Amino acid sequence: MLQQISISITDYIVAGRKGETYQRLLSGSRMADLDAIFANTTGVRRHELNLVQNTSTNGHENRDVILNKTLEGKVYQCQNHGNSSNCDSLENSVENNQENLVDLAWIPLKYYKPADGPHMLRLRNGTMVRYTNFSYFPFTTNSSYLLNNEQLCRVKGELTLLIIVHTAVPHFHHRQVLRETWANKELLKNKQMRIMFMLGRPTNESIQVLLVNESQQYKDLVQGDFIDDYHNLTHKGVLGFRWITENCRNAKFILKIDDDVYVNIFRVLEELLPIYKKHPDYIICPIAKDAKISRNNSKWAISSDYFPDFQKYPVSYCLGPFVLIPGKLIPNMFETAKRTPYFWIDDVFLFGIIAELIQGTTLWPLQIIFQHETKSLACFNGKKPCKQMMAFAWKDDSMHTYWNATLVQYKKLVKKYANPRFH
Repeated sequence: MLQQISISITDYIVAGRKGETYQRLLSGSRMADLDAIFANTTGVRRHELNLVQNTSTNGHENRDVILNKTLEGKVYQCQNHGNSSNCDSLENSVENNQENLVDLAWIPLKYYKPADGPHMLRLRNGTMVRYTNFSYFPFTTNSSYLLNNEQLCRVKGELTLLIIVHTAVPHFHHRQVLRETWANKELLKNKQMRIMFMLGRPTNESIQVLLVNESQQYKDLVQGDFIDDYHNLTHKGVLGFRWITENCRNAKFILKIDDDVYVNIFRVLEELLPIYKKHPDYIICPIAKDAKISRNNSKWAISSDYFPDFQKYPVSYCLGPFVLIPGKLIPNMFETAKRTPYFWIDDVFLFGIIAELIQGTTLWPLQIIFQHETKSLACFNGKKPCKQMMAFAWKDDSMHTYWNATLVQYKKLVKKYANPRFH
């Protein structure tokens, strides 16, 4: 069985080799094993990772020793199963075992530089961010999927748009309504569109049975091995980056939403996607700028361990209900997330810090007014076409109300983009 264990390990930098970072990870090892292996090595940076302990059926541990080399923006791996003989010497593993080094990076990290010290992160604009509670990204970057639909993006031709939905486990109705309305995979006539729901693990096993059935029926769920909770949304987001990197590199654009969000998809196609012809690295979203850091007992309160030198977040970031991203950026965002100090508020981490660390990426402000559902319903039920690009759908029937109104109010765009049965 797989069991999550959390232990402290160390990054090691070889003296005299500027710009080269060597990292040792052990999977399925006791703390005593780590102490013995690293006893004679000088550690210069410490962080905590959630490692996976893999115990075979006969009770013996399967031990993999992995050496990662990061050099000039590429990641290489030296791996030996069962023993560490070829990876014992950090220098020799690189100099003498080139045959064991495999390029793991799909896209070189041309712009990202690791943290400058044990608790510092240098942003692209030169700002130094100090962490007093420092940890790199935990287990969602390499743990197994509980549910995975690898075939979802395998379409004929180009996949124009992949909609990534951060959904809560019990929101079965939310997911079904999205499938039936504006995110229907059969909606577009000359373009391919798919929807994928990201979720974590329920605490109730009977709910998991329902999720397995839902996944088998619709083949659009991806589930990570973490509790589905508000404080785990960053895990959910990075797992989405990972899944796209592994399974959906053919998606030209990624639209990340929450499961209570309605989007006028026709306006996205007509007004937003053409922007990328001149600005291919834009991330389009409503932006929070100079957002105040909450230290009180609010939903978004954080301790003084995070950003202790700031009263406002040092980065602008996207507001998560609507984020449009070029698909080509996702692998770079995933690789950068793995090397960036973890932060649990997902919008700040995923679409603020990570976006800031990738040079050339720009947050393009989408003028969206977040207003109460009642006002949005009034807008869509009005005589004039509602100009809202998105709206919240908290009531059971709101999504259908928005959708039916859009089909009437935007007949020309519907005819241009939608298959005839939706006219």
